[in-house]
Amino acid sequence: MTQQTPTPSGDLDPSVDPGGYLADLLARYFRPGLVDSLARTWVPVGIGAVLTWVNAHYDISLPDRASSTLVIVTTGVTIAGYYFASRLIERRFPRLGRWLLALGLTKARPTYAQPAAAAQVEAAAATTPGQR
Repeated sequence: MTQQTPTPSGDLDPSVDPGGYLADLLARYFRPGLVDSLARTWVPVGIGAVLTWVNAHYDISLPDRASSTLVIVTTGVTIAGYYFASRLIERRFPRLGRWLLALGLTKARPTYAQPAAAAQVEAAAATTPGQR
């Protein structure tokens, strides 16, 4: 995918490459990794909400007159369970996990870096003999 150059007015031409246009537009307004993290967050939320709706609508496990509190709690538990299961699957089968977590919209996986201060404290604690 090639990056488009803006027209003299500063706009991108969507007729050149619609997919590239969207990617360039998102890259212009969002910091790197933000779109990936949003996809990996909102896809499980949407799928969990749909699963809860199906559950409530077809009376699978929620009673017909379930309280709104019960539906809200069920939605949260369903979203958390779906996300947890998807992350476990992603560890063993990365492609399948990517589809479960982001519908294939991103190939990025999160990376977590330890803050420098915490790393220094842990390194100092590890080198100090006899202390816990």
